[in-house]
Amino acid sequence: MHVAKLFPKADCSRFDAFGRIVSGTLRPGDKVRVLGESYTPEDEEDSAIATVSAVYVYQTISVVKIATEPLHPSELPKMVDGLRKINKSYPLAVTKTPNKRNKLTVVAEPLEKGLAEDIETGAVRIDWPRKKLQDFFTTKYEWDLLAVRGLWAFGPDRQGPNVLLDDTLAGETDKQLLASIRDSVVQVLDASIAAEPIFRGGGQLIPTARRVCYSAFLMATPRLMEPVYFVEIETPADCIAAIYNVLARRRGHVTADVPKPGTPIFIVKAFIPVVESFGFETDLRYTTQGQAFCMSVFDHWQIVPGDPLDKSVVLRPLEPAPVGALAREFMVKTRRRKGMSDDVSINRFFDDPMLLMLAKQDAELGAIL
Repeated sequence: MHVAKLFPKADCSRFDAFGRIVSGTLRPGDKVRVLGESYTPEDEEDSAIATVSAVYVYQTISVVKIATEPLHPSELPKMVDGLRKINKSYPLAVTKTPNKRNKLTVVAEPLEKGLAEDIETGAVRIDWPRKKLQDFFTTKYEWDLLAVRGLWAFGPDRQGPNVLLDDTLAGETDKQLLASIRDSVVQVLDASIAAEPIFRGGGQLIPTARRVCYSAFLMATPRLMEPVYFVEIETPADCIAAIYNVLARRRGHVTADVPKPGTPIFIVKAFIPVVESFGFETDLRYTTQGQAFCMSVFDHWQIVPGDPLDKSVVLRPLEPAPVGALAREFMVKTRRRKGMSDDVSINRFFDDPMLLMLAKQDAELGAIL
């Protein structure tokens, strides 16, 4: 214990010591060694043994109370972080909230093949009558009625290739309370909502829903998608081998090469990623000495090779990344361009107790953390 100040008694017979306990526990009746000003480890003459008669813990009573709330609900995490910093710098400041705890559970899963295309092309719309939606999903994708009834929205922009699905059971969750937060939650598959009205406000649910969705996406082994062009090339027969080489260097592949009836021209059909198509026509004309002509149009999206969250991938400057590291390279370069850190961490989306619990349950997640 470090004594900061001594207070003499009225009869000047002894002092009351005011100090801070640096380590350990001090109780009334404990024996302590009091060290004087001239005490040294070699000379212990200026020291004495004393008994702790009483321990006084200074406790304050709050005098001023201030109610705070963020001007914009989305800035609630910033306000909470600021209050935590105040608590560290001034321990006598105490913060309380009437909120208890909101718990949102989100599961990110891929949709059935073809469903995303149906949503984007307008083959199914969320504003259809409920009966029409049920018939569509139960007939084409074999959904059960409970899943169709829990369909909340398509997104983003009402016709995006994502589905918001309420997969909670009426016996476990109050459906009326869940409906009251529908506009605030991005994607909720299992929610436990408290009964007080304050818990259902956008300021409470929007930051929580954002964090739980981000963490669910990051833990679901996400992959990057890239657009792909369909390319049709007209070329003489003696240039086909050169075209194959050009496409191979740009991660493209040929799907067909057929002769054009009545001419010495061949039609080569191929796919090439859009990011690799810049300068493709110039390269093609140079390789074939101007004998080949190509036309391209967007065709589909495909998964970029590699894991964007694989920290074992080493990206060397001024060297092309191998095919298996392209996803990591795309993600790192995009984040650097936006002024963000190279690695994506899920630590900031979870509280410490939740991180420890998840790490114990999942060995792979423990390695990431």
